[in-house]
Amino acid sequence: MNKKNYKIIFSKLLLISIPLILWWVWQSSLAFNQYTFRTWEALITPKSSLFFKGPFYPNQTLSMTEVGDLAPYTSNAVSKKTIWNTDQYGYRNKSDLCRDPKIVIIGDSMAIGTSLTQSETFSEQLFNKTGQCTKSFAGGKIGDQANFIYSNKLHPNWVILVIAERMANTINELNTFGARGNSDFHFYSNYPLYIKWIHFRKNFYWNYRSAHGILSAIERSFKLPDEIQKSPNPQLLYFGDTESVENLSELEIIQLIKILDKFSESLEKNGAKLMVTFVPNKESIYPNESKNFGSHFRNSLKSGVVEFNYVDLLKIFKQEYEKNHSLLHHTDDTHWNALGVSVLVNEAEKLIQQ
Repeated sequence: MNKKNYKIIFSKLLLISIPLILWWVWQSSLAFNQYTFRTWEALITPKSSLFFKGPFYPNQTLSMTEVGDLAPYTSNAVSKKTIWNTDQYGYRNKSDLCRDPKIVIIGDSMAIGTSLTQSETFSEQLFNKTGQCTKSFAGGKIGDQANFIYSNKLHPNWVILVIAERMANTINELNTFGARGNSDFHFYSNYPLYIKWIHFRKNFYWNYRSAHGILSAIERSFKLPDEIQKSPNPQLLYFGDTESVENLSELEIIQLIKILDKFSESLEKNGAKLMVTFVPNKESIYPNESKNFGSHFRNSLKSGVVEFNYVDLLKIFKQEYEKNHSLLHHTDDTHWNALGVSVLVNEAEKLIQQ
């Protein structure tokens, strides 16, 4: 093959590559949270990464528009202007907080604060209420969160476990508490190139996957959530599947209580008390009430004395709703709103100040 043929082949390959190169440059230049309707679709770090050990990219301050997980890009979506701060580890805390918090929060997306701005999150509200430095290490496996506390030589007085009612089974992850593993190793990096490459790969996957509909994915490439036509009276939407908690047997619930007891005993040896609560499903509170984990758990507790402090948020939420008829959850989301968070803050403060 002569040089002329090589040049022709090279020129054709270059022409084919130009759109791909332009696409990559465009994607890489966009903000982390472009397109996505759930914050951690953009900010959560890859599990395989050795550079980031927290649940999110470290040292971020982002202003964004969030919508709920039940009706993204529909007329029932409700736009929420939120601010997200992550600390040097990638947890949702302001970086200028104290080094050794007196109150530590662990748990799932309820504890993280989906669709809540930073000042509305449980950790921020509790800090403002008690005046005691509070940090959230929520995100990822609960056992890893608990290990993070002591692998970083922290000395909290309280560890508060906040889990969604339908996610109660994740308590089993606390069996890894005290086990040595990746949670003992922390290496953080702010390499912009590395972040951008991960950002490009993640955006490509999340933004164009079919789970929320191809057309919706394409639409959110060009429109922000608050540009979608909204209903003046959005519906109160439900998850519609409480099977994960209804099918737990009495024996399984007792086993979860034993795990919490063991975890509480371990914390006590390190000078910390454990507080546990389950954020009720919407189905458990509002007019179409169904079976719920909270009442099963409460009944199981009557069978014996436990080591941890339990906040019966199901009972408290029901009382609050019957009294004021104000929603404690987002209409378009499975998660609680700022008012729901404040109800737990008031109960937590009573226990902390005892």
